[in-house]
Amino acid sequence: FVSEGITEKQLIESMPGIYRHSLETILYEIEKCSTLKIPAVAIFPVINQTKKDNEGSEAFNENGLVPKVIKKINNVMNLINKKREKKGLKPKISRVMITGIPNVGKSTLLNNLVRKKITKTGDIPGITKSLQWIRIDKRIEILDTPGVLWPKFDNKNVALNLALIGSIKDKILPIHEIFDYGIKYIKTNYYKRLVDRYQINENKTEEESIAEKFGALGKDNSIDTNRVHLIFLNDLRSGKLGGITLDEV
Repeated sequence: FVSEGITEKQLIESMPGIYRHSLETILYEIEKCSTLKIPAVAIFPVINQTKKDNEGSEAFNENGLVPKVIKKINNVMNLINKKREKKGLKPKISRVMITGIPNVGKSTLLNNLVRKKITKTGDIPGITKSLQWIRIDKRIEILDTPGVLWPKFDNKNVALNLALIGSIKDKILPIHEIFDYGIKYIKTNYYKRLVDRYQINENKTEEESIAEKFGALGKDNSIDTNRVHLIFLNDLRSGKLGGITLDEV
């Protein structure tokens, strides 16, 4: 864990033996890991609450905490490589692993980094099935990994959140449950998005508004509920309802 605004490592009370590091002390820990032949470290940034928003905009800040840490690590790597060159050894490269839950854009990010399509992508979970090392440039290799999930969900809302964003297959949970949960959440937290997209109002249900807007009606003007549910889920997952977070920030 690394945090700005501190000058020395701090014990995390809820995690005995685990520390929150400053930008200075984290480098010492990384150098120690290298000496012990530990091949990789995971960096967990502690983001100030004032920088958090529903769009996660701090993640795109080129001067944010994680880029600062990476720059410092690269400086250390440059010094190490200069010493290796003097000994006639090949330079070490930074190896980075991309990991996360399924269908959140890990492979798409990798394709964008190398500016060409080198990994298969899709809008359903489970496209990436094996580990794959990708060379970004002469200094960095990135490991693309299949999505990972908990073996069991103790909280059904966690499963519903994952289903909403397409990280688990739609057939695992009834689609009407996913729709009802999603509509209720968006209505509570992003009501204007529903009004703008579907022209919902108090005189009609959300299903009726979506069906009329997109012609999801049968011959007898009955609502094609399955199509309505898919329209809403596709809109949410494709960003047509705008940037949305299902976590408290």
